[in-house]
Amino acid sequence: MKTNRYLSVVVCISFITALLLPGIVKKVRAEQDKASVETNRNEMSTKEKLTRDKKEFKKEAKKQIAKLDREIDELELKMKKLGSKADADIRSDMNVLKAKRAEAKKDLERLEVASKEKWDAAKKKVSASIDELKNLYDKTRSKFGSN
Repeated sequence: MKTNRYLSVVVCISFITALLLPGIVKKVRAEQDKASVETNRNEMSTKEKLTRDKKEFKKEAKKQIAKLDREIDELELKMKKLGSKADADIRSDMNVLKAKRAEAKKDLERLEVASKEKWDAAKKKVSASIDELKNLYDKTRSKFGSN
């Protein structure tokens, strides 16, 4: 009789477990899916932000380099107009300026293909190249004013 009683309790518990277990499993799976979707959303948001930041920085860097290109070309025309009156110092500075311009353009090209891990370093290098090019341009331009 005791065995029958234990057996009926075990059968009842098993039956109740069989009824409730799928609901518990569904609830756990739903929570896992929700967490997974949230993680994916955050990853996409971060990826989209990085892509947008890259695009904006590249656009601005290209714009700055294009502006400096035009200004350097104008200085070159002034130097050609001066002809033999342009001193060796100005000619030397113009050659350095052209080399720095080429270097800045190469840095910008490297930025185009920089991976996510190397993005910050490439961005800093491009910014530094542009700043250096601007400073060198200003220095060279000031020498034209004295001639």
